Amino acid sequence: MGNLVVTKTPKNPTSTIAARVARELGLSASFVEKVMNEEDEESEWGARWAIAKNKATPVSALTHLAKDKEADVRLAVLFNTNTPEETRAQFVTDENPTIRRELATSVLAWTESLNLLARDENFGVRMAVGANPKTPMEILEKLASDSDAGVRTAVATNTSATEEIRIKARQTKTSKPAH
Repeated sequence: MGNLVVTKTPKNPTSTIAARVARELGLSASFVEKVMNEEDEESEWGARWAIAKNKATPVSALTHLAKDKEADVRLAVLFNTNTPEETRAQFVTDENPTIRRELATSVLAWTESLNLLARDENFGVRMAVGANPKTPMEILEKLASDSDAGVRTAVATNTSATEEIRIKARQTKTSKPAH
């Protein structure tokens, strides 16, 4: 009779991710699984933040943590240079304007992300897009006429903007919003 191999399916979908994170970071799998499942909401967010911040954290864990309820954990994912752009792009619609603003300052942000963020309701997000040296000229052109003076100033001082766009941003007093 042959040997019967029984494989146990994890009861929680994060078990596989937790095992990989534990192996990569040298932590216990049970600790990582507990942290990833947010079982102890008050004390474990700091551990999730540390995992999200760690450059050795696997992409699958970063993708999972990008949906964390704590803004600090999501920011750590955003700032982790190993976070894939597809995951980073999800932050365009994040409920927290600080996260959207930080994405707008990133030189790693996709043009489509910057285009969407340039129409954000929050002037601070639009200002960050206007200041980003990687923002395409057509987006800067629109922001040069933004209703908010801070956004226009960000464009006017963006050394990547053409002289024509910087002049337009300095001359515009009030206009319709760019979004």
